[in-house]
This record gives sequence, structure tokens and C-alpha cells, in this order.
Amino acid sequence: MLFNLESLDLSSNLLTGRIPQQLAFITFLAVLNLSHNQLEGAIPSGKQFNTFNASLIEGNLGLCGFPMPKDCNSGESPALQPSNFHNGDDSTFFGDGFGWKAVARGYGCGFVFGVTVG
Repeated sequence: MLFNLESLDLSSNLLTGRIPQQLAFITFLAVLNLSHNQLEGAIPSGKQFNTFNASLIEGNLGLCGFPMPKDCNSGESPALQPSNFHNGDDSTFFGDGFGWKAVARGYGCGFVFGVTVG
């Protein structure tokens, strides 16, 4: 289950769309890197997201909200719509740019890097 995920690096994968609000519910998530993609909209808030700094999402010019300097209430970006996510249903968890292909590419790159460095 993804709720025990501790580290997620999806940087430089040309991801588009919004950051899924469900990522805020992964309580063990200590490292999240979404930098250098094409993400947009409000950054989820709460739990682990309040501890991440802006460098982990840099290069996503369409994002707004903490920790970005761009405020979402300025009318430049519509608010994030509520989700219909249900426990055990991962099909909606990775919607809008967070497809399994992107996750597999990120995991594959991380694995190759780890093996090479190790």
C-alpha cells in the first residue's frame, strides 16, 4: 500500500496537472521531490506537506500556495477540487500526470543510480 511510502522522487519527469491531495495523507513520507516538472494548481497542505521546502517543487511555475511565494487566492489559479479517492483504489491516486509510467521511470532511474553509486 502506498500509505507506508517514505520517499518519492518524481523530479524531471515532465509530469503535468495537479499534485494529488491524497499525497498529504501519506504520514510516513519524509522525502518528496517533484521539482522540474510542469505541475500546476494549489500545493496540498497539512501533515508532511507543511514540512517540505520550496526546493522540492522548484521548476513548476504553475504551482501556488505554501511554500511557494505565489498565493493561490489571487485568482491566478483555480482551487483544487475535492477528490473521490477511496482506500484501496489506486486508479485515482495517480491521476493528472502521475501515471504508472512516470512512477516506473522515476523508480527505474533511482534504481540504476543506486546500483551505480553502490
